[in-house]
Amino acid sequence: MAVPFRMEHSELPPLLPSVEKRSLSSATIKKTFTQNILMSTQVTLTLPDEVYRRAERLAQLSSRDVADVLADTIELSLSPLGLQSEAIKPVSALSDDEVMALAQLQMEPEQDQSLSRLLDRQQAGTLTETQRSELLALMQVYEEGLLQKAQAMSEAVRRGLMEPLEA
Repeated sequence: MAVPFRMEHSELPPLLPSVEKRSLSSATIKKTFTQNILMSTQVTLTLPDEVYRRAERLAQLSSRDVADVLADTIELSLSPLGLQSEAIKPVSALSDDEVMALAQLQMEPEQDQSLSRLLDRQQAGTLTETQRSELLALMQVYEEGLLQKAQAMSEAVRRGLMEPLEA
């Protein structure tokens, strides 16, 4: 049976460099909101029992609130995506050369080899927790690159820079 769980995710505006996002507890977030115009979004998740038990155990071991453990875990797992996506201009704002380069985007060979190796280990059932985290991060890099490539190809077709792919 899955356990419904409520938590708050927060983002600090860039104007608040003195406050570290990682160290905020739910109570601090609420207090900071009234003082610093902090934005937060409440999210309701349904987690598998085993996932919740692991988060609960980690919270106990680290003397932290389960909501904080889960919020940090989500933030860490999305870090590769968040760091890269902030610096990317919309595809429509790119030059023709940039669009074509992006349309031919490929994952770095080292990352591609690591991703293949980790997917093989996952299939074999021999993936460690550390490797699982690495796999998740690489999958995010792969998926973001694939999305960028698809958007660039669509833009290139729209601009007449390349022919549409055949079905």
